[in-house]
Amino acid sequence: MRRFLTSSTALSVALASAVPYPITAQVLTADGYVVASDGSVLCAPAEGAPCDPANFGDAARAIDDAIAAQAAAQAEADAAAAAQAEADAAAAAQAEADAAAAAQVEADAAAAAQAEAD
Repeated sequence: MRRFLTSSTALSVALASAVPYPITAQVLTADGYVVASDGSVLCAPAEGAPCDPANFGDAARAIDDAIAAQAAAQAEADAAAAAQAEADAAAAAQAEADAAAAAQVEADAAAAAQAEAD
């Protein structure tokens, strides 16, 4: 067990400084093109010049940040729509309760008038 822990710790320390490839959500096609998460081509390999992650890392992060911002804005809009629907439902329930209370008051007044007439 001690040997396993020593070797796994050494491996962890060795790999801690390694930059994972791809840096963000990217796809490497069979032709060597690097495609971003939105489908845009980040790098097209030229003859003798492979794609270097340092050249397109910032663009990939910017694309991912834009996608995350768009998702956050959509989530915020969905939450606002849900809150509005809840407020509308509460207003409708209150209006129904007010109408029922008014009908009850009217019925009580009619019953009192009938009792007084008898």
